[in-house]
Parts: sequence; C-alpha cells; structure tokens
Amino acid sequence: LWKEHQIRMAERIAALDTGMPRPDIASHDRFALRAVPALMFAVALGYSFSNGGGSPADAFRPAPLAASTNPDLRIDAWLTPPSYTGRAPIFLTGRDTAPAAAGDTASNTASVPQNSGLTVRVTGGEGEEAVVFTPKSGGEPLTLITEEARKSAEEASKQAQGNSPTPEGQQAKPQAPVSEPQTAQTVPPRSYAFNVDESGELTVNGQTWTFDVIPDRPPEIAFDGQPKRSVNGALEIGFRGKDDYGIREAHALIEPVGPVDPAATPLYPAPEYRLDLPRQNRGQEVKALTSRSLVEHPLAGKRVRITLIAKDGAGQTGRSPAHEMVMPGRGFSEPLAAAVAEQRQVFALDTRQVPRAIELNDALAIRPDETIPNLGHFLATRSARERMKIARNEEQLKDAADYLWEIALGIEDGDLSAAERRLRDAQRNLSDALEKGAGDQEIAALMKELREAMQQFMNELAQRMQNAPPGQQNMQAQNVIRQRDLQNMMDQIENLARSGNRDAAKEMLSQMQRMMNNLQAGRPQRGQQGQQQQNSQMRQQIDKLGQIMQEQQRLMDQTFKLDQALRDRMQRGDPDPQSGEQGEQQQGQNGQPGQQGQPGQQGQQAQRGQQGQQGQGQNGQGGEQNTDQMTAEQLREALKNLRAQQEGLGKQLGELQQALKGMGMDPGQGFGEAQSEMGSAGKALGDGQGEQAVEGQGNALNALRQGAQSMMQQMMQAMQQG
Repeated sequence: LWKEHQIRMAERIAALDTGMPRPDIASHDRFALRAVPALMFAVALGYSFSNGGGSPADAFRPAPLAASTNPDLRIDAWLTPPSYTGRAPIFLTGRDTAPAAAGDTASNTASVPQNSGLTVRVTGGEGEEAVVFTPKSGGEPLTLITEEARKSAEEASKQAQGNSPTPEGQQAKPQAPVSEPQTAQTVPPRSYAFNVDESGELTVNGQTWTFDVIPDRPPEIAFDGQPKRSVNGALEIGFRGKDDYGIREAHALIEPVGPVDPAATPLYPAPEYRLDLPRQNRGQEVKALTSRSLVEHPLAGKRVRITLIAKDGAGQTGRSPAHEMVMPGRGFSEPLAAAVAEQRQVFALDTRQVPRAIELNDALAIRPDETIPNLGHFLATRSARERMKIARNEEQLKDAADYLWEIALGIEDGDLSAAERRLRDAQRNLSDALEKGAGDQEIAALMKELREAMQQFMNELAQRMQNAPPGQQNMQAQNVIRQRDLQNMMDQIENLARSGNRDAAKEMLSQMQRMMNNLQAGRPQRGQQGQQQQNSQMRQQIDKLGQIMQEQQRLMDQTFKLDQALRDRMQRGDPDPQSGEQGEQQQGQNGQPGQQGQPGQQGQQAQRGQQGQQGQGQNGQGGEQNTDQMTAEQLREALKNLRAQQEGLGKQLGELQQALKGMGMDPGQGFGEAQSEMGSAGKALGDGQGEQAVEGQGNALNALRQGAQSMMQQMMQAMQQG
C-alpha cells in the first residue's frame, strides 16, 4: 500500500504549481525607501538623452568653470604678433568657434608667433563675463582681469607698499575684479590683455579659440673664415648668421687670454666690435664682412678670445664657438714711438702698474741726446711722466693714456694721425646713421663731414709723399687711390642713401673703408713697381667709367625734363607763335655756350630742344624757359636727337669692357646689362618714347653701379696680391 502511494505521488509532482510570490519586504521597509533608487535611475536615464546630458566619465572630472552665453555682449578679440616678426594682426572675432570635428584640429586653431599680445574688448552686459585662458600643457586656468582693474591694483600696491609695478608680461593672480553691481547701461567697455607665450585655449562668453604658438628659436651665428688683420691693422671678421625673424644686432665679444690677475683694474672696458648686418635678413642665412680698427685699445697686440654674439627681436642670443688670436695692433717703425705706446699699455691694462710705467719713461731720459734727439719729443715725454705721476683718479689716468697715445702717433706719423682719426670717425658715424635709418638731412650733414675729412687726409698724405725720398715716391704712388675715385664712390653712396637703398650704400661704404685700409697711410709698399703700368691703366679705366656714369645721369635728366614738358604740352597745347619765336632767340643765346661747354657730344644736335637742354647745364633758368616755349613737335624731335648721345655712351661702355678684358679683368654681368639697357633706351629715344627711355636709362645706371662695385673689388684684390 505504501509503495503504491509513492508511485501515485511521483506521477502528480510534474503537475504541481508554485503559485504567486509573496515577498515579505514590507515588514522590513516600513517607510518604502526601496522606491528611491528606482526613481533616481529613471530620472538619470531620461536626462542622458537631453542636450545638456553628459557621460559617466564626467563623474571623475573636476567641475568646469561656468561659461554662460550672454547675447547682449559684443566681443572683439585679436592677436598682435611682435613687431619684429613682421606679421599682421590676427582677428579672432568672426572665426569659427565651434568645436573641431573629429580629425579636424585646424578648423578653430590660430597659429601665432610666440610672445604675441592678446587683446579682448567686451562691450555691453553687466561686467560679469569671464575671460579664461587654459594652457594646453595642463596648467591651471588663468582668469584675466580688466586693464582698469589691473592698473587700480598696481596703484594701490604702490601706495600701500611702495613697490614697483608688476613687470611687463607678468599676469596678476587669477581673481575677478571686485565692483559694485551696475546696470547694462552704466557698465563701460572692458579691455583684457595677455601675453601668449604658450599654446592654449581662450574662452569668452561661451566662445572658444585655440592658439597654437609657433616657438621663436634663438639666432645662430658663426665665423665665415678666420678673423684676420688688414693692411692698416684693422680687425676683419667675416661671419654668417640666421634667425627665423631676422637678427636684430650682433657684436664680437673680445676677452683677454692667459693668466689674468683677479685684482687687476683695467683702465678701459673690453673693446666694442659691432658687426654690420644687412637690413633684410629674415629667415635666410646672411654673410657679411666687418672691418674695424682696434689699434688704440690696450689689448692690441695681446692674445684674445673672440666670440660672436647675435641677438634677435625677442632678446634671445646665440653664440659662436670662440676663436683665439693676437689682436691686431699698430706697428711702430720709430723705436721711441713704440716705447711710449708700451708705457700707455702697461698701466692701461692694470692701473696699479703706473709706477712701472713711470720707470719706463725715466729710462728713456737716461741719455736723451741719443734716445730722444728731437727736443719737442723729449718735452712731450717728460710732460706725460708728470701727468702719470699726479693722476689720482680714473679720469686723470685716461687723460694721461690718451696723451701718451697722441705722442706715439705724433712721433710716428706727424699730423697725419689726426686726419686718419677724423676720417675713421666720419666713416663710423655715417655707417651708424645708415644702420638706424636716419633722415636725409642728417645723411647730408654726415656726407659733408666725410668729404671734408677725406680731403684733409688726402692733402696730408700727398704732402707726406712729396717729402719722401724719390725712390719711395714711385712706390707709394702705386698704392694711392686718386681723390677722384674716392669722390665718385662718395657720390654713389649719397645717391643710394637718398634713393632709399641703404643696404647698397652701407656695402659701398664698407668697400671704401677696406680700400682706405689697403692704402696703408702712405707708407712705401714693396714688390709693386712691376705693377705701375697696370695700376695706371686701371685708374684710366675708372676715370672713363666715372665719365660714362656722369654722362648717363645727365642724359637721363635731360630725357626726363623733355618727356615731362612733352606731356604738359600734350595736355595744354602749344604756346603762341610769338612767344615761340622769342623763345627760339633766347634758346639760341643760352644754348650755344652750353653746347660748347659739353665736350664729347655726339655730332650736331637740333637747334630747337637740344641746345636748350645743353644750355641748361650752364644756366638752368634759360633751359627751363626754352623748354616752356617749345612746341610738342619740337620737344619730340629733341627727344629723338638724344638717341645719338645714348648710342655713343653704349659704344664707350663696350670699349671699356674690351679694355678691361685686355688687362685680364672680368667686366662682369653688370656692364653687359648696362649696355643692353642703353640700347633699349636709345631705341625708345628714336621713337620719341621718353618714359620708356628714362626707365631704360635708370636701369643702365643701376647696372653700371653694380659693375663699378665688381671693378673696385677686382682692383683691391690686385693691389693686395701685389
């Protein structure tokens, strides 16, 4: 029976039902708090699908600064790159401020040079906007304050503590300005300023701009060859340099080498050696050569270490590897002059050595009849001794040192040293004026001083050569550049400076300085007698070139005046016949002397127009009156008559090139271009096209100047090799 019961129950188990669940939570949660998590989950799920929804990762990020958008605000923002970059300002207002799409990082990114100035101007609103700059490197966000608040804080700091204002470029601590609430109508415009020196992100009123800062690399500079001594003792340094925005200035640091007493007190600071830089050197490697005389410095003749230092517009510096050499000094052929210069050098390097310098001076007076036969030289050296003895301060010691140097130069060269010094100062002043972009009036005054100094130097040099023995005069004459050559170079320097081509003027001035260095202050040069004939031929060709350039300049002036008169005549019409007849009579009177006074003119020119133009060279008023009375046809005929002169100049230039080739010199590309431009100008004159002729004549003059520079360089090389 029991077994039968078990079988029946086993069959009915499969049909059993568990029934409805009956939880007993209510007995444990009497306040129904179990519904709160479910409600929060439902709310969060619904908010995640809205525009203001975030992501689960937001729970692990710091709360961002509130960036509200106020439609009443007007924002003007721009970036101003540093002036030395030469870049235009970048206006941010109106640029795309939306977040960049995936893979597009440049849609709202502005590339700016380092140290650019950021300016934000806000108008309207209640003055509660936040201007925040967030560095890309991950630093703390910087909340900018208005310029007005910054100035007020600086003034308050001055009054409270008496400290100096915040240094330029340093931002105040991130804090919002404290001000009383104001209405939108009373809040004035606000300005924010910031120096962008690193990449980052700017946020203003919900708008965002990203800055990618272009780093400013320091300049590079190096020696271009070994520094060397020029013929007259000047130090010549060739160098090359490069900077992404251009080298602002460069100089050579000269330091003594060897054991130096730490307690030594030099009388003079280290010598200053400024390197001449082209005005345009941005982003490209530049090469230049500078020659400066440091023979007056006490370190002359001592071993020194030279390091080139370049500085860019941002104040960054670059240095070259150091080079050691003996600094060029003044060589003295007179033993007495060398002894006096040694006394000066002894105490100029260390003022504690004044007693030793006095002892050296006393040694010269042991047998003055043998060592100092000239009474004037003896009195000068004894006077210098007394100056050294009574000197008590630095100014008096410098006065004694300068006096000793003047005595040494006077014994060696007489009065020529003063002329050399004046000429060197005039060249340096003109070079400095061209470097800083001085006005035309200042350039004209400095050119006048240079001409006067050159005249004094050449006069004293000529007198010195006349007093030399006959055997030395011939040798000295070969190394002297004639005054006419130097005058032509100074004329070209002044013309280039007036026309605005300051770089070419500086280059020609440097060439003239090197030519004067090679002159060697009138001393005899050995081994040059064999070159006498060749140098004489060179000077003749230089004279011919100068005449060609002068004639080309005069011809261009004539062409320009005739062309302007012709244009005026075409607009206003021809003058009345009666005035024309009077003009022709006066033209013949004024034109004839001018025609006779111009040697080398090409044939007979038309009486109307050409004579008037030639006469203008003698009396300009007559030429102007003649032009005013000429008809359009007469002016056009006068232009055509200038063709013969232009073709004659081209022929003379061709003969000059052939002569240079015969002397073994390369005429260069400049003369070839000049001859081609002369041909074009002559053709334009034949067609009566004054404007085209003036353009060709101007190009011919520029090419002639380039050819003249090449010719001068070849002549200098020939003199150095001789």
